[in-house]
Amino acid sequence: MMNGSFPGPGGPGPRRQTPSADGAGHGAPRGKALPDNVKALLASKGVDVEKIKRFICSDRGRNDEPCDCYFVLTDEEAVILSVREELKEAPHGVLFRLLPRRRSEPVLTQDDWAWFGKDELKKFFTEDSVNGGRFCAEKSDGGAECLFCYTMAKKNEAQDLCHELSAPDGMKKRPLKKPGDDEELFCPKCRMKYPDPETKQCPRCMPRTRLFKRLLPFFKKYRVGIAVTVIFIALGIGIGLIVPYLSNRVLYDRVLEPTGDLYGMIGPLVLAIMLAGIIAAVFDHINSVVSSKISARVVYDLKKTIFENLQRLSMSFFSGRQTGSLMTQVNGDAETLYWFFCDGVPYLITNLIKLLAVFFVMLSIDWRLTALVFVPMPLLAILYRLIMKSFSRLHSKSFARSRRFNSAVSDVLTGFRVVKAFSREDAEIERFDNESRSYSEANLAVALRSNTVFPLINLSISFATLVIWAVGGWLVVQNSVSLGQSGITYASLMLFLSIISYVSGPITFLGEFSGQLARAVNSMRRLFEVMDTVPEVKEKQDPVVRNALDGDIVFDHVGFSYEPGRKVLEDVCFEVKKGQTLGIVGHTGAGKSTLANLMTRLYDPTEGRITLDGEDLKNYSLDTLHSSVAIVSQETYLFRGSIFENIRYACPEATRGEVIEAAKAAGAHDFIMKLANGYNTVVDSSKNNLSGGERQRVSIARAILRSPNILILDEATASMDTQTERQIQDSLDRLTRGRTTVIIAHRLSTLRNADSLVVIKDGKVAEAGTHNELMKLAGEYYKLYMLQLEALKVVAIG
Repeated sequence: MMNGSFPGPGGPGPRRQTPSADGAGHGAPRGKALPDNVKALLASKGVDVEKIKRFICSDRGRNDEPCDCYFVLTDEEAVILSVREELKEAPHGVLFRLLPRRRSEPVLTQDDWAWFGKDELKKFFTEDSVNGGRFCAEKSDGGAECLFCYTMAKKNEAQDLCHELSAPDGMKKRPLKKPGDDEELFCPKCRMKYPDPETKQCPRCMPRTRLFKRLLPFFKKYRVGIAVTVIFIALGIGIGLIVPYLSNRVLYDRVLEPTGDLYGMIGPLVLAIMLAGIIAAVFDHINSVVSSKISARVVYDLKKTIFENLQRLSMSFFSGRQTGSLMTQVNGDAETLYWFFCDGVPYLITNLIKLLAVFFVMLSIDWRLTALVFVPMPLLAILYRLIMKSFSRLHSKSFARSRRFNSAVSDVLTGFRVVKAFSREDAEIERFDNESRSYSEANLAVALRSNTVFPLINLSISFATLVIWAVGGWLVVQNSVSLGQSGITYASLMLFLSIISYVSGPITFLGEFSGQLARAVNSMRRLFEVMDTVPEVKEKQDPVVRNALDGDIVFDHVGFSYEPGRKVLEDVCFEVKKGQTLGIVGHTGAGKSTLANLMTRLYDPTEGRITLDGEDLKNYSLDTLHSSVAIVSQETYLFRGSIFENIRYACPEATRGEVIEAAKAAGAHDFIMKLANGYNTVVDSSKNNLSGGERQRVSIARAILRSPNILILDEATASMDTQTERQIQDSLDRLTRGRTTVIIAHRLSTLRNADSLVVIKDGKVAEAGTHNELMKLAGEYYKLYMLQLEALKVVAIG
């Protein structure tokens, strides 16, 4: 199969054909059933499409090329077909670039073809990367084969399929899931997994009207301020329309006309115009202040709601996202909404009311000129809708580039020590340049589109003004000839033309508002995606609440996978009695820290169950569980603040004396007192002012202050030298006395007082027993012990 041709069901055929000349996109239809044109291609290769049991359409081929790659399974064979779709050439010109690109009738061209018999593929597995991964299989004749690649958009589907086929000989014995069995979990339009499977609402595909309806509760408590804003907007517009009336009709017909009743009263008229302008400006200022306050408070409420939901989410949500990306999503999107509601919505209301008022004023002057202005409005509305779709795509792409740019900057600044240590400054500069250029190009596309669309709108408004001049001038002439029976006066024409500026302003604003609206809609969709996400680990509706837990822990055939198809733990069984100390040992990557994560319920097991005092861990309230369990992890994290505040974080009501006692028990008091500011020393977020061992001891003091009934030490002394470890070992022994303790460690000396030991290997319990029992077995524990003993001898000789 790796070389030359392979005899498929339709006879010999090349493994790979020349790619289609166009090399264009990859948009073959997706859904619960295979597209007809794909079925036709498969049938032409001899595949019986009626016997297809399962298929997946990936977005990358075997060589990681963008295409539609179909992996099709029957009872007898597995087929890979990569196809591309020919696209119709888009017309040239500025106007056509504003319209959505239309595709021709799909004509698929084959790019890659492979066929495997039912006995050729054995074990399936995935290899994940930053941007996606590869779906592979072990072959019966040895080696491995990449069946297709995928991006992050198809990651879940690929891993689900791998999970189904992961058993040996899975194509023959494991029942295959039918196409569409899991479709209810995914949006049929964009294929994104629903944040909340129960509501089945996709934020990406939700209509704009529904998005804004979801924001209404945030405005509800500010309805008085909103009413005040609308009133002042209406008053400001009404007074603003008085100015052109005074400066045109009153000026020409009543002040400058010798027969007018206000003839010669120019001064009072000017004062009246100034007064109207001042009052309108005051109303506009009040409106801006009130709307800005409401917008700030709404965005504050929105940020607070999102952050509260983030606190409820499970670890799995954060493990798949970068910090810079999340900060852009939460803070940047909230700021976008602030400026939208501060500078966008109030002026939208203002301009809509202004358009309505101007329409009636213009209609009262002359209905014929009014028709010339407003008849093209439906056409402008259609054009505006098309522009909005265009801007929405561009702003969505701009945000994606922004997120990648911020994540890249965050990675470099966080790991700057590594960059300097390996002299990778030039490479990071190049990486920054690429991400920055990509982000700049996305913003440039938005700017170019704006600078193309809006000048065209202004040009059309200028053209409409010229038409009004021509038609209105002709009507004024007719009025003079027919003595006012068929036309309008010069003063009325000037009033009409001055009011046209009140039309051009709102129309221009509506064009520019499209960009703001597109950015706001994209921001709302991303924020609602966070708000709607349901935590994987959550309390039951009626959880078990207890003041304290004794600490009897039982792992009952526990299995766990961070990702489908890749088991970390399998059939793990062990027990820890109340007050006992259990030691867990094993090689790096065996799954020891995962056990700690499950005991603290950062994750829930995918198989089996964990009981605490005879009750399933899932049945307890999270407050009950976390108040009785404390963990000291090998990955210490201290918040920016004083050492005193970091220790007291576990028990905010603790006194200073209790904090100091906890620090002494952790062996941290002596080095803290040597610092310039003692317990008031501010922990540097860059980790420069405290060593790794010092930070670890502060973390241990934090756990000691909690005084839990169940204590988990996950490589708690890994960052300490042997002397420091010995200094705090006695303190840890006193701390663990009478408590249920689970100690995860590489150094077996840490486990010398453990009541029992469990050896984890490849996610399974390899051995269990006391130190003496495991040494007699001469198994995995014996090997680890002897390796460390030899290492200590080498150190002693050195």
